[in-house]
Amino acid sequence: MARWDLTRDWQIHLTPRLRYIMGLEDNEDLPRYRGIFDVGLNLGRDDSWKFATITHVGTQLDRGSFQRDVSYPLVDITNVWINCFAHVQWFSGWAESLRTYDQRSDHVLIGISFAERV
Repeated sequence: MARWDLTRDWQIHLTPRLRYIMGLEDNEDLPRYRGIFDVGLNLGRDDSWKFATITHVGTQLDRGSFQRDVSYPLVDITNVWINCFAHVQWFSGWAESLRTYDQRSDHVLIGISFAERV
């Protein structure tokens, strides 16, 4: 992972990953849909907007997916151990889940996400 600090507390994180998928007895063609390489890119501040994307490339370059996320911190209603965020997520592509990895999926999710404070 690489991180660059920008002005006014903004940061960029770049995360390329190469993976080896084990245990493919039931899903032998999973790498074609999910791939063995993905790259994530995040831009944001801890106390403000965060933008994230992850892109998966299938092994034969004819499949893959991307996911885009936008979040914004909500007023601290928990006051102790959890952070709350308004969250929008857009997914488009293949292999969102192991059960339906060979089916294309496109959707937008809107909700609240929770993250433990560190």
